[in-house]
Amino acid sequence: MKNKWIAVAVLVAVLVVAAFAQTAQRSSIASSQRYQLLSAQVEEQTVDGTDVPAHVVFLLDTQSGQVFRYQDARLLKGKEGEKPMAIHEKFYPVEIEH
Repeated sequence: MKNKWIAVAVLVAVLVVAAFAQTAQRSSIASSQRYQLLSAQVEEQTVDGTDVPAHVVFLLDTQSGQVFRYQDARLLKGKEGEKPMAIHEKFYPVEIEH
């Protein structure tokens, strides 16, 4: 009778450990899928007001719903005699209108 209770206790312990391991694995998979990269072609306006197609990359946070747009590093030329302005590589937040 005593061996039966020990066997039951060991079986319960194994099931509890297996359940926790499965839960931990699911949460790591879910967190690895939180952010999604999306590539798209959009219309952008140039300085003179004409629309031109542009390829952009967006970062979507699927937990919060926030969207960010990727901006590569570049130098913007200033007026004559001014130093160019450096734009750093970064994801900038995108405002979503509802």
